[in-house]
Amino acid sequence: MTKTLLVFALTACCLLSAANLFAQCPTCIPDETCTSVDGLPSACPLELPTATTNVYYENYITFYLPASFNYQGNEVEMDEVTILSINGLPFGMDYSINDPDATYYPQMGENYGCATLCGTPVLPGVYDLNISIHAIVSVSGFQLEQNQSFFFTFVVEQGEGGNASFSYDNQAGCGEATVTYEALLNLPTVTQYAWDFGNGETSTEQFPAPVTYTGAGEYVATLTTTVSDYNLNAISISSLNDNWDGDVDDIFSPPADVFFTIIDGDGTSVYSSSTVDNYNSPSWSALNILLNNPPYQISFTDVDDISADDDLGTATLTVQDGIVYFDTGNGTIGTANIALEVTAALTNQTTISIFPIPNATFDVNGNTLSYSDATLTGFIWFVNGEPILNEFASSLVMTTGGIYTAQVSNEFGCTAMSQETLWCPPLFLLFDEGAEVVYIEGDYTSYQWYYMGAEIDGGTTYFTDATALGNYSVLVTTDYGCETLSETYIVTVGLDEFQTPSPTAIGARYQIAPNPVLNQLNITCSDGSGQLHLTIYNLLGKMVLDEVLENSGGKMKADVTHLQPGLYLADVNGERIRVVKK
Repeated sequence: MTKTLLVFALTACCLLSAANLFAQCPTCIPDETCTSVDGLPSACPLELPTATTNVYYENYITFYLPASFNYQGNEVEMDEVTILSINGLPFGMDYSINDPDATYYPQMGENYGCATLCGTPVLPGVYDLNISIHAIVSVSGFQLEQNQSFFFTFVVEQGEGGNASFSYDNQAGCGEATVTYEALLNLPTVTQYAWDFGNGETSTEQFPAPVTYTGAGEYVATLTTTVSDYNLNAISISSLNDNWDGDVDDIFSPPADVFFTIIDGDGTSVYSSSTVDNYNSPSWSALNILLNNPPYQISFTDVDDISADDDLGTATLTVQDGIVYFDTGNGTIGTANIALEVTAALTNQTTISIFPIPNATFDVNGNTLSYSDATLTGFIWFVNGEPILNEFASSLVMTTGGIYTAQVSNEFGCTAMSQETLWCPPLFLLFDEGAEVVYIEGDYTSYQWYYMGAEIDGGTTYFTDATALGNYSVLVTTDYGCETLSETYIVTVGLDEFQTPSPTAIGARYQIAPNPVLNQLNITCSDGSGQLHLTIYNLLGKMVLDEVLENSGGKMKADVTHLQPGLYLADVNGERIRVVKK
């Protein structure tokens, strides 16, 4: 049988979302100034403002539902309008309708309805929205039911500076950085992820393993999110259950008048087709029914004018890409054309910056540490792990013993620690004449004193008695690794015989002068003949001069300029005497 086609001009009312049937948007109040010029059902406003990703969006739509209107010369009374299914709003959007069951009764005074469209879209694009309605109308005394689908457009623009598809917990590092990425879009459809992290690594996971970047440079991380939907595009029946026969209309206009209903995984009827009249092998095309809540069933019905409609069977509809066969088990057999279609592909990028680590190796020149790298902008010097106050220049003169390090930074704010260098400064002894002790300043871990090169028993403190003339030194250790022998201190106080440079007798034959001596030592021999063998030893027993002097008229000379100041032992042909070098 041929049904009267009822077309409603409910243009903007389809700007709702089928993916969010339990909406949390604010409840709206209809705008009762909303009408239409031709008296047909309409919606206000006809166009909604463009949405922007990552920006909250909220708007209100009013539906004008007149009790009656004229369509192509026919007076149509609108008895009931029900929204069956709404598809196509972008992810992140939601809606609510002021009527809990989405059903309106214009003949009972329900001439206005409204919906709130709200949420934060995350995926830009131009969206084709589909609304499927079921209407009950009366035309010329006959009540008719009609299923109709409408398609509309909703635009979402990419927000400036936003990354709609993924998040990351780190964007820069010094030398290296580990970044955890997370794809944000997880739609109730088929969502695929293609990561290119910019360092040679890729992934197809929504939550990929953390990615480590090494080496200075900029790395562009890219995610392409592809969203695909299973769409039911066509239904074709090859064999029909014969339960359709028996009504009066089947006598005059056989065979069946068939329509189908799609039922989703929640048991909700989400789509009812138009009726194909008087045909046992009906087919439907250009359906574009979104299948995103499986499992699905498809139910077939024969429409009768007098008796109750005939059930022609229900089959499971497998959701997969391609031609799908169905069989109700009672005679109705056919195929469904389902296509997995890409509905959106979003590509976003971010740049991960890895800055260079500064070269922290300093130069060592004596007791001076220094940097010459012009890219270094900050310096903090340490000794034994403690920062040195007021030392922030590119060089440092080491004044105390210890382990020296430096922390340097560059223009990017990256820092690095230098190598360690141990500096053990020379040690100098002091003499307290009144107390007759030699001592050393500073705090050391251990001490060992020496006199004339030999250990002093019990000489393990910072000082030692120095009542005997001669050379004193101390070996100290520190907790930071130094083991240093001090400079020798020569105690000469109390050498009365050396206070004036008068000749000094050496045995019965020789005299030596001056003593103390500065540069030249003069030796006189009483018999005025023969050679003289002069050997001089320091107080450690090391020979520092060995010469054979010619006796010329009983007078000989020896140059001792090269000797360090101190006490020495001079041997003249086997005769010995102490000599002080100034």
